Amino acid sequence: MKIRRIIATIVFVGMIMPIAMVVVGDVEPNDEFSSAETIGEGEFTGTVYNYYDSNFEKQEDIDYYKVLVPAGKAIMVSAYANATNSVTIHIYDSDRQVKGILSANDGALDREFYDEKSSMDYTVYLKISTYDDMINYTMNTEFRPSDMMAFAVELTEGKEIYGEIYDSAEVHWYKITLPQGKKLNVSASARGDDIRISFYREDGSLVGMKYGTSFNIEAENTHDYSLTTYIKTYAISTNKVSYRITPSFEDISSSTDSSDNAETSTTTIDDSSNSTPSLGLPIIIMGILIALGIVGIKKKRQ
Repeated sequence: MKIRRIIATIVFVGMIMPIAMVVVGDVEPNDEFSSAETIGEGEFTGTVYNYYDSNFEKQEDIDYYKVLVPAGKAIMVSAYANATNSVTIHIYDSDRQVKGILSANDGALDREFYDEKSSMDYTVYLKISTYDDMINYTMNTEFRPSDMMAFAVELTEGKEIYGEIYDSAEVHWYKITLPQGKKLNVSASARGDDIRISFYREDGSLVGMKYGTSFNIEAENTHDYSLTTYIKTYAISTNKVSYRITPSFEDISSSTDSSDNAETSTTTIDDSSNSTPSLGLPIIIMGILIALGIVGIKKKRQ
């Protein structure tokens, strides 16, 4: 009897174990690209996992999201998983080509930045997966400034601007109208790492650049009309950089107060679209050559 009971138990367990090993994945509306859930900015939570199908083949339960990013904006995606787990997020463009990957492990936060530099709204797909059996994730999406001069934010003289840069590819553009006969002084300070400030003309040509954690950068308008100056603000660090910039106008004859020990550099903004090259030096050189030629001719005649 005991032998029969043991055999019956073995047979029963043998029938149950394959069933226990099979976990049927639930069917969610966002398990594929074609059915990606449309979201915007904000915080989103979910669960992804791995399971075995009825053929004992490993399958993934993946979440897909679709984001419509506004024109002149980039997107920053950040995520973290619960402790001792990991979550991976792939960023795809509208053609479903991978543009970035972030991986948050053991409760730590990770970010990824993507900028299509588009003057029109564009679509981004997000794919969330894990290597673990099952994890709960939290994802945040945020629209950030795009590296596009055409979408520069208008500045007001004397008004401080605060910003944060999370990625070396992130660029913030500003612009300000510099009156005739005035000097633009931008006071800049940063925490976390150096901040870089560049001045550009309206045609996109560089006027001057400076970087550091505390400095002033200046540009003069010697024309008899106003000029628009574009200010590019960025960092090359992978750390988060917080910055403050303050634009102010001064008379060209005045000097910048450097009592705060901030370094200062000054350049002159010329309107490259209307400027003509100086002819002074070429005319002088030509005059010398002509004079030498005349002297040579006279010596030959003698």
